[in-house]
Amino acid sequence: MVMQINVINLPGDNHDNLIKMGAEAEEMVFAKGRQVHETLYGDSFSRVSKKTDAAAAPGDGGWIIRKCANIMKGNCSIKFEESRTVFSLCIPAKPHKEHHKRYTPIDVKTFSLPQRIWGIAIDDSKVQMKLLGKFFEFAGIPKDRIKVFGQTADEIMGFVDYVITFMDENIGD
Repeated sequence: MVMQINVINLPGDNHDNLIKMGAEAEEMVFAKGRQVHETLYGDSFSRVSKKTDAAAAPGDGGWIIRKCANIMKGNCSIKFEESRTVFSLCIPAKPHKEHHKRYTPIDVKTFSLPQRIWGIAIDDSKVQMKLLGKFFEFAGIPKDRIKVFGQTADEIMGFVDYVITFMDENIGD
């Protein structure tokens, strides 16, 4: 069984240019040390610049999520479409309750997460970090099992190593 999460956003500034770039823009989102910038420079559409050779840096979210997806034997992608942008994350998952193995919609009134679940996220925006924590709490994850990283450059740069260690130590949970 595979769990797929799609995040759909409306087009932002310069969305038309991202569509023109096609697969190149989509791969840049996941490239380490490269970032699709907020502004254009001149006529050459130089929205991407080399940033750093560090383990990770602010703006490397796409690279980090792809690495995490790979660790969990999954994948992620992004598509810049005419009227929207769609980010997809697919990872193997198994239901923790026998009746959830059906391929029918889950009743949100009776759905519950496994007791030993963790909520782990990263974002370099303080507002987004707070929202991620609240989302995990709302989903029923205990506060002591929620980890939201991104407050400092060290947290961002150490995130991938943290996730690798965490997965090694908690495999099977």
